[in-house]
Amino acid sequence: MSKAPQDRSPSGGRRSFLSGKLLPTAQKGPPLGFYFNPNKCIGCGSCELGCKEWNDLRDGIRWRQVATAVVGDTPDTIRELNVSLACNNCEKAPCVVACPTRALYIDPSQNLVQLDERRCIGCRHCEWACPYGALQYDPRTKKVSKCTLCSDRVSEGIKPACVTACPTDCLDFGDLRMLAQKHPEAEPDFDGGDGFELPKSEFAQPRLRVEPLK
Repeated sequence: MSKAPQDRSPSGGRRSFLSGKLLPTAQKGPPLGFYFNPNKCIGCGSCELGCKEWNDLRDGIRWRQVATAVVGDTPDTIRELNVSLACNNCEKAPCVVACPTRALYIDPSQNLVQLDERRCIGCRHCEWACPYGALQYDPRTKKVSKCTLCSDRVSEGIKPACVTACPTDCLDFGDLRMLAQKHPEAEPDFDGGDGFELPKSEFAQPRLRVEPLK
């Protein structure tokens, strides 16, 4: 008599028998995430370049992206605003739920959302599910890829390449509880005005803290 298939992800997550979806579960590691201060970001793109070089990314694949907009409607309020985003390692990662092959999972050793590209079939469900645009589809490989949160560096006690590449220290990474103590005003939601805002955090619960505009 054959055994029933296991309803487990590579990280030990469980599957809903009603929906067939993978449900993120509590993990062993600390809640790791990014901190970003838009007041310090000058839009230089060093974080993007650091990420690209460390991870040897193909042209057109950007695991970290800097978006720039001009906000304000009077001479006194007009300003250039830059926002740097990568994978936000969401507590309720919609990409993990959307993936039909379990290619996306939560690594219990580091509590990081990761991607097993060998399992990816290029359906792009994760790309459409992610509210932050973190999943990148490569038409050459017909698969998606994403920020690994530099798990190789983190395992050695080194911060991600984007953080160390930033010349203004507007990025940081670590235990979200420690980052909250260090930056008590930072929140997971951000509204820069004129529609330049992040999706509301209650949906995916991103492990991200953004300093409010000064």
